[in-house]
Amino acid sequence: MSAATEAALPPAAAEYLEHIASQRRLSALTVDAYRRDLAKLAELAGATPLERLAGADLRRFVAKLHGAGLGAASLARTLSAWRSFYRWLGGQGTVDANPAVGIRAPKRARRLPKALAPDQAVQLAAHETDGSALALRDRAMVELLYSSGLRLAELVSVDWRHFPAEGRRPASTSWIDLEASEVTVTGKGGKTRAVPVGAAAAQALRAWLAARATLPRADERALFVSARGGRIPPHQLDQPHPRQARPRAPGADLRRPAAPREKE
Repeated sequence: MSAATEAALPPAAAEYLEHIASQRRLSALTVDAYRRDLAKLAELAGATPLERLAGADLRRFVAKLHGAGLGAASLARTLSAWRSFYRWLGGQGTVDANPAVGIRAPKRARRLPKALAPDQAVQLAAHETDGSALALRDRAMVELLYSSGLRLAELVSVDWRHFPAEGRRPASTSWIDLEASEVTVTGKGGKTRAVPVGAAAAQALRAWLAARATLPRADERALFVSARGGRIPPHQLDQPHPRQARPRAPGADLRRPAAPREKE
């Protein structure tokens, strides 16, 4: 972030920085960190006033920062600064709701399944596939799993888009939105969250969706389907691959090493 950009902070952001420096008496280093995070927000917002930004805008900003390579820890800190800023704006009566509430950064690499090292994950994601539909599916699963920090059960519950309720069939509870670069999942305890999808994961997902569209018996909703076309049940990812003796696509190695994720 350039010095010129930081110097051109919107009045609300400048007033907030003055507040945390003089009233809350935060350290100069902490105030500088908040200044950089708010400068990012202002730059991403462009001509839109910060007071008019909505949750969807902030999710898009997070996805853009994540796609540009900003790490999980930095994203979490940035989101924390944005939440604090909007909480203060709410106290001033400037905004009715905090748009940053409920937005989470991708999970840190240290919280990924312990049985699969980060360098192994990179090797799996970069593995050259044979171009088959299932190979493209496996790569997309690996990329999404590590881009968005999903649990295995969450991964296979995702629909390829949001489906409204139809008859006795309920609306989607987990779905991908590549236009917004995010995946919405309903996890443990029925809690729903939206997390960013990185650029590499989005590219792999688009390749898989194109291949998925050619499958004759694919489940109407499921993002990831088996060779028979049905949604993949989570327990199948905890079993050895039936073709272990043969060369395997990246997703085959994903199954057993990633299983501890379900037991956390």
